[in-house]
Amino acid sequence: MSSTDPQRAALDHALTFAVYVLGSRAAALAALRRAIESASDLERLVDIDTLLRLVRDAIGRAPGARSRPIAEALPAVWNGEQTRELPPELSADPARSAALVGAMRRICFTAVLRSVAETPRCAFVLRHVLGLSDESVGRILQTKPGNLTVLRVRARRPIEQSLGPHCEHFDPGNPCTCGSRLGLAIADGSISTADIAPATDPTPSCSGELERLFRTLPVHPLTDAEAAPLLAQLRAA
Repeated sequence: MSSTDPQRAALDHALTFAVYVLGSRAAALAALRRAIESASDLERLVDIDTLLRLVRDAIGRAPGARSRPIAEALPAVWNGEQTRELPPELSADPARSAALVGAMRRICFTAVLRSVAETPRCAFVLRHVLGLSDESVGRILQTKPGNLTVLRVRARRPIEQSLGPHCEHFDPGNPCTCGSRLGLAIADGSISTADIAPATDPTPSCSGELERLFRTLPVHPLTDAEAAPLLAQLRAA
């Protein structure tokens, strides 16, 4: 996390977890707010495991927590035509289009995660996106170590089945490339050309290594406006 404030860093960590589980920044922010409101001891929320456990509980009550087929989340990108030309303003701006290609990967990987059942999805995001230890994941999910292995298998299998025959990042010989699908994603509204900053979505160099692929997904930090009321709650404790 980029923030040197431990409370702000913990909040950024928690929002990132919720975004990749719920697939929506708005839903993730709502879950984070509910988690803080539900805390009996706000001072303890600087402890990341405690905060993530409360966020996980809030996710379980969120209407968008259930799994969703990839083809439903990204219909044109996943099932549609192979390519579509970029808008002229992007074709003339290589840096901007490269940033959007990175964002295309993030959006697609997030949709793949959403296709996994909720609890295995939480376990996978905590372990392989946030990079937490098995001990921390077990505490957050309140489950025994042996069950984490089962959850990982239940998450990994559908992700591999989805990406294995399609994604260029899993196998460079696969047909689906972020660059070729970017025009489709822009056309159907899956991605916006207005809010993607360059260098926020690094291109992975770990083909076929599923966990490392997801570990390259970027953080979703709070904006100052989003963070201010949450930090005020924590600091008023």
